[in-house]
Amino acid sequence: TVHRAAAASLTQLTLNAERAPLTDPLVRRALTRAVDRQRIAAAALTPLGLPAAPLGSHLLAGDQEGYRDNSGAVDQADPGLLLDEAGWMRPTGGGVRSRGGKPLSLSLLLPAGSATAKRTADALTAGLGDAGIAVRQVPVPAESFVGEHLAAGDYDLALFSRPVGPSPASEQRPAYAKPRPDPDGVPDPGGNFGRGGTEEIDRLFDRAAAEPDPAARLDLLQEADVRIWQLGHSVPLYQRPELVGVRTGVVGAGAYGFGWPRFQDVGWGG
Repeated sequence: TVHRAAAASLTQLTLNAERAPLTDPLVRRALTRAVDRQRIAAAALTPLGLPAAPLGSHLLAGDQEGYRDNSGAVDQADPGLLLDEAGWMRPTGGGVRSRGGKPLSLSLLLPAGSATAKRTADALTAGLGDAGIAVRQVPVPAESFVGEHLAAGDYDLALFSRPVGPSPASEQRPAYAKPRPDPDGVPDPGGNFGRGGTEEIDRLFDRAAAEPDPAARLDLLQEADVRIWQLGHSVPLYQRPELVGVRTGVVGAGAYGFGWPRFQDVGWGG
């Protein structure tokens, strides 16, 4: 029997803010607007028998208390107008945008061998293509995905999942903390693979971590999420699907999502 759940993990698209043309905030915001999260969630989740539920928060999953869709915080202008403003013009009749004779073409890092990641990448590639952004998919084996590519900054766009838990103020801060100079003066991104951040976002996380009142802490986290959206750091897409096959007749085992197993209840059904 196959058990299905939305896992305690968020699949997102991360933008490398240190690689041109994504160094331009206008281009990042345009790309964020051009990502069709509903289309992507449907492509990734519907074939698995899960609801096509896109995410609107970088910090909370859809079934966590306090979840709110903050995607409306992004500039609501047409992505094409933002790209025009940034100097990336579309040829008459359509096609890939260019500036100074250089096409707007980006690499997309994704895990090799994952059918769900491939469906996600295909939907993303098609959607960005509609906006005049060419995407070149780069499947990478799991063993080199982080060390040789994400941590090294060897990508334009990256598709991967990140775990979420009950304490986003502390657990999620490293993923969005502003890179600090190392002893040689070179910015060290740490766990922030997008390499973009602000002092304001860091302060909001720190205040949330120190706030004893749950409602006030959630307000600070929502404000941090709004700022992350506006920065064009990354785009949350959907909760990673969790599918577990269990031998028919076994009870109490399966896909738990945000729940926890009661091992005393696991066994053969009577």
